[in-house]
Amino acid sequence: MAYWEGFNNIPFGSTETTIDLFVVGISGNVRGTIAGVTDLPLWPETLLLDLTTVRFNKGSQKVYRDRKMDSDPENFFITELADTSLGGGRLILTLFDRMFELFTIQYDINASTSAIRDNEENLLVEFDPPQKFKVKSRTDGAQIDWTDDRVDPRKGIRLVSTISDRPPADSDAVILDQFFSDIENKKFEVPHDPEQYFIDDGDVGRGTTDAEKRLVIRDYDPEQSEYKEGRVYIDFITKKAFVKQGQYLIPYEDYISATIKTD
Repeated sequence: MAYWEGFNNIPFGSTETTIDLFVVGISGNVRGTIAGVTDLPLWPETLLLDLTTVRFNKGSQKVYRDRKMDSDPENFFITELADTSLGGGRLILTLFDRMFELFTIQYDINASTSAIRDNEENLLVEFDPPQKFKVKSRTDGAQIDWTDDRVDPRKGIRLVSTISDRPPADSDAVILDQFFSDIENKKFEVPHDPEQYFIDDGDVGRGTTDAEKRLVIRDYDPEQSEYKEGRVYIDFITKKAFVKQGQYLIPYEDYISATIKTD
């Protein structure tokens, strides 16, 4: 169930303004709110500010492995999110009765990854507790609007050009892009059964320094070990990926960069 409230051209006393306010609420299994203020006049009719905040308790996102025009539409994995929030806004320099605009948009995104599934929704990784991350997203652009109505145009021309910059997420989670690329290319044997896919803390010894990131398999017997050579596993404690190599479980990012030796 959803509810919506909106107020347009909110006046300041007897002075009319361009300010609009809206609030959207959603209840049920997925709960959240979206609220925003638009066209705040920092410099009347010239410099405007939009502010937006979004909060949801859960959601999901398709992450495509390839963004080329001829890419396979089925080549994606699904990231399940928890406790997602977004806050930010847009600063607009507008001229010639809003026919030409320069703008910059920035959002701070905070969320937690609770699970990752393949494109058939088979569970690949589950994080308990969910893995938190932060992302800053920025877009700069310009717009030419020569239409009969800005909100509901029936005729005319509108041209928009943008440049986006989204730095890598600030996260302790595994490097998913290369991780899933190698899985899809069958570089590693990765079962869909997550119970075969995690490291039991009681099975491994941990280094005493930050530099020693490898895990050592205790009482290692190559003939009896439940950890299979070359298979990717997720550590219960750090929620990071490791690759089994001999008696060791090597951090995934080190394994793929071939910067670590096990002798």
